[in-house]
Amino acid sequence: MIMQRSAVHTASNRIIACVGGLAVAVATPVLGEPMTLEEAAALMTEEVEARPAPFVGQKAPDLRVGGWLQGTAVTEFQPGETYVIEMWATWCAPCIALIPHLNKLHLDYQADENHSVTFVGMNILDRRRDETEAEQIARLEQFISERNGEMTYRVAYEDGQLMNETWMKPAGQRGLPAAFIVDGTGHIAWVGNPAVIDDPLEQIVRGEHDLENAKLSQIGQVVLNETLDAMEQGDGVEGGLERLEALTLTSFKDDPEARARIGFLVSRMDTTGEAGREWALRIAKAAVDASGDASAMPFAMFAHVQEANSDFEGAVESMRRAVELNEDETLEEFFSREVSRLDALVNER
Repeated sequence: MIMQRSAVHTASNRIIACVGGLAVAVATPVLGEPMTLEEAAALMTEEVEARPAPFVGQKAPDLRVGGWLQGTAVTEFQPGETYVIEMWATWCAPCIALIPHLNKLHLDYQADENHSVTFVGMNILDRRRDETEAEQIARLEQFISERNGEMTYRVAYEDGQLMNETWMKPAGQRGLPAAFIVDGTGHIAWVGNPAVIDDPLEQIVRGEHDLENAKLSQIGQVVLNETLDAMEQGDGVEGGLERLEALTLTSFKDDPEARARIGFLVSRMDTTGEAGREWALRIAKAAVDASGDASAMPFAMFAHVQEANSDFEGAVESMRRAVELNEDETLEEFFSREVSRLDALVNER
């Protein structure tokens, strides 16, 4: 990673948090007990202050494009124009699921005479082994054609892996899909999951964006990746769980899917043991509660955490709820298979 991970204070039982501009002394969290918002703010303040400037707020790098598949090329970011650069790949099921949503946003802003927003779907990390560039282009063009008019915004593919190197990695983004909003001054204003892009995009175009909160979210992604890497190696597991819980209450507080994914990833780690699986269950349950039955993925990931804790009956119930909430045809078969698989585990007991 490009940023160093700072150590979490564990020797002292009190730390100083910067909350609302004030220094507040709060007790350090106790592993296994729910973390308070003050404790979460304290840990994230420490992480932010120990790091270089976040990618959010910096001048947007050039688009490193291998070619344009659809729409007029974007050669530079025009003053006064807002841009959504969405990183996607054909092998990424969540990317495909979000195409109709992004297309609707594109069409809505296209019809908005007061705000100018350009959407770019940037295909990255999608060159297949032994595939020529011409073959890749043909495959991507066929993919766009098969969307039947549900992918009408501009589409390009990256030059080699340069978008990954110059955009994704510096912003701490390892997974797809990922979206970047470039504001009218040519600066990165927001980075995150395009599933939750609606509100920040509207705030940016209206000049009401909270840039400091966006910086916190982007730093949170960097902290997440570094912490998971260390924990997978068995390094600082207890402190890592503290940082991850702090992230669910700060950087990802409005993203139940990201919160559930954190629980899911921890539940699959051998290095965290039973205590980690129990922690993951609490985190994933909180994510489901926060989702308000708005989407299927938090329930699906919660089901896998329940399975890791040998609660197969609960896992079946959660996965069935995911099936009920799912609106993505590409995930229907997967969710149905998971229900059958979990049902079999219940029957084997």
